[in-house]
Amino acid sequence: MKHVKYYLLLVSALLTFSCDDKSEQTIKDNQDSEVNYHILIGETAGQVLQSDPIQLESATQLQNGIVELDVQYSGGCEEHSFDIYWNSSIALSNPPQITLIITHNANHDLCEAAIRDKLSIDLKEFFDLDLAYRALIRIKTFDNSQSIIVD
Repeated sequence: MKHVKYYLLLVSALLTFSCDDKSEQTIKDNQDSEVNYHILIGETAGQVLQSDPIQLESATQLQNGIVELDVQYSGGCEEHSFDIYWNSSIALSNPPQITLIITHNANHDLCEAAIRDKLSIDLKEFFDLDLAYRALIRIKTFDNSQSIIVD
């Protein structure tokens, strides 16, 4: 009976000290995520987009039409991918305005680390550099919950 008590005490100690604290969030930096480009024209323009949650942090236009988009999302166990959509419309204002939509595919990643990612978006996939430099470019989430203007 004495051995059973020691065994139970040992098992209890192992369980107590081996459990992770789920309230603690780890922040990881990632810069290898894939970005796919889509132009929605005609029938595809009305398609319903789906996305896993994503937080837009900042967007900066670099040289040669590249936008560097800082995002944050939860995960850490699976490879994530991102899609950028443009419905090929340009608001005829001064300056012209273009809205891009971003979606996030977490690939069923159930991990909870806070991942910071820097995505490179090539605007030349959609339009010429002259328009990219003149236009006000807005990137928004698929559900319109968040929008960011490219600096």
